[in-house]
Amino acid sequence: MPAGDSETDAPFYPDILYRHIFARRVAPDSALGAILEHPERHHLYNPVAPHLEQKSVLAELSRCSVEADAGRAAGLEEPIARLVRAHLPWTRMLSPGPGTGPDGRPVAELIHFAGESPATLVVKKSWDFGGKGVFLGAEHGDEASRQRMRERFGRELSWPELVRACADEGGWVAQERVLLPRQTLAVATADGIVERQVFVDVSAYTNLGIPEVAYGGVCRASLSPIVNIQSGGGVVPLISERAAAELVSRCGLGQGRPSAGGGTRGDA
Repeated sequence: MPAGDSETDAPFYPDILYRHIFARRVAPDSALGAILEHPERHHLYNPVAPHLEQKSVLAELSRCSVEADAGRAAGLEEPIARLVRAHLPWTRMLSPGPGTGPDGRPVAELIHFAGESPATLVVKKSWDFGGKGVFLGAEHGDEASRQRMRERFGRELSWPELVRACADEGGWVAQERVLLPRQTLAVATADGIVERQVFVDVSAYTNLGIPEVAYGGVCRASLSPIVNIQSGGGVVPLISERAAAELVSRCGLGQGRPSAGGGTRGDA
């Protein structure tokens, strides 16, 4: 690391540089767990924020945006609640009890509701990554979902059985599915440029609370509706329509191809 402000300051050499720590995988009584619990004491300058890597945060935000008492307790003001309702798909923790459905109507039992609604719902492990803990109700029973069930639960399950197994394990959410249309993209392969029908989404980030607001992201594409790089997807460029048309023309693929762009994530 570079020296400090003064010419006499010695360079600072940290003991560890890390990109990401999955806090849920760290034993609380381990040495690393002690460091994460007390970042100031151990000079950890990029402390973990485990709540931000869990989809259960989205479940609570979604619930508080429609349940007035919960919203007030969370300090969620109505203008923000409206934004949440407009942009966040209905999401709930997959746990027993009553609640509200995607249409705002009361639901007597959330697990029963999720088990009876495969066409419109997705279940996801709250703190998993890589698309391994994602099950799409509409695709339930295909080979990919059967394989994930065998790996996770040791057997194949019906959709209601899967929902119950996830609820019993704990730490899962149910989310309203946002359908992605397939897009035709030019893909570079070992055999040259070929056209593929793929699902495309945007994986974006930002930060708030400090003067220097950073933001950015990537577009991802996959043959699977679960769009995830670790599950066989890849990164695609996000470019303007004009630039896309120029590239398509030069590659001799015809006109009018859409540029890689928006959508929804299969594992967010």
